[in-house]
Amino acid sequence: MKRYFALTFFYICFLESAHALELLTYNLGLANGFVDHYEERRLPLFQQIKNSNADIICLQELWSEEDRQTLAKEMAPVYPHQLITPIERVTSEHSPACKFSNLFGEGSIVTCMRSRCDGKKGREFTACIIADCKLPLESLKTSHPSCANALMAQVGTHPLLAMLKLLLPFGKIDTYIYGGSNGLAIFSKYPIKPGASGMVSLRDYSTLSRRDLLYGVFEVEKKEVFVGCTHLTANLTDSAPYAGKFSGWEQENLKQSEYLLTKIEQLAAGRPQAIMGDFNFSPAVPSQGIEANFEKSLLAFKAQGYFDPLSDGAKPACTFCKSNSLNLPTDPDQLIDHIFLKKVAPKNIIGAQIVMDQKIETKNSVKTNLSDHYGIKVKLTSF
Repeated sequence: MKRYFALTFFYICFLESAHALELLTYNLGLANGFVDHYEERRLPLFQQIKNSNADIICLQELWSEEDRQTLAKEMAPVYPHQLITPIERVTSEHSPACKFSNLFGEGSIVTCMRSRCDGKKGREFTACIIADCKLPLESLKTSHPSCANALMAQVGTHPLLAMLKLLLPFGKIDTYIYGGSNGLAIFSKYPIKPGASGMVSLRDYSTLSRRDLLYGVFEVEKKEVFVGCTHLTANLTDSAPYAGKFSGWEQENLKQSEYLLTKIEQLAAGRPQAIMGDFNFSPAVPSQGIEANFEKSLLAFKAQGYFDPLSDGAKPACTFCKSNSLNLPTDPDQLIDHIFLKKVAPKNIIGAQIVMDQKIETKNSVKTNLSDHYGIKVKLTSF
């Protein structure tokens, strides 16, 4: 009997050490001007990603071209197979995006910014606009939605420069944050099948932030696996007035989810699937203090047969948490990051865990989390 248990234990350890395939999804929170300590976090983040030991990695909020190139070069020796799409600018239809009277005058957004938020920077400035200038921003959205959207798309830009961009009649202004970047990247130790990678654009379903699906068919141990990486619309109800074509942020997320489910089914063509990313929808798990968010979108994925080892497992945990030093104590605990599996045998799933939840100490002795999200790693014996 002892020999039997010893052999069983050895077999399990052998599977985990020799054959385990590791998938990682992580929202880096490199939203300069919105998530604090951007400069102090970026290089430690890159080092942690490189040393993660995961086999296939889906990253979100890798917004800037400089960060994309820096990380791609850093990862190349260990992760030679990479998918990163060029940043594609999307600009306003008209120039200037706003008129002077839209932004200035009694009760206007600029008057509020100058009187209430002068001298504030980064997330503190953004929080001030949300808390103290919500009414003029809502008014601008109602009267001139395209101007309001263009204004909100200037996240990370100095307020004075943002105003100049909005008012100058020469050239058109970006309508998506961070110059139209989708912030997505896939890094893999396994090769990509030639001619079987690309991007599904969600431009027709996106407001304020560019949303896409980056995908590829990967050759993993003589099997073809469809891997997708995405970042869907966030719940900005309390922070940014909705200026899109749907009823609000929640419906936009649902429309993106429904469209992606249709496209993935076509592209995967019956292959095993791993669809990863920050989906911005969360189940309600009262026992863990996890609050629901955009649950209709989550149910849409579940209805198509997707399994999430973390949220469907024995111990769900928040990935966007109020205990994170980069979030506010009033933020909800939500499980909005997922690794969805389909056509993967349950016996092949070893488990899922939260990763990248440690803190670092910056040069000015500030202790901060690596990102405002935690990562998820899933281990498989095979696809």
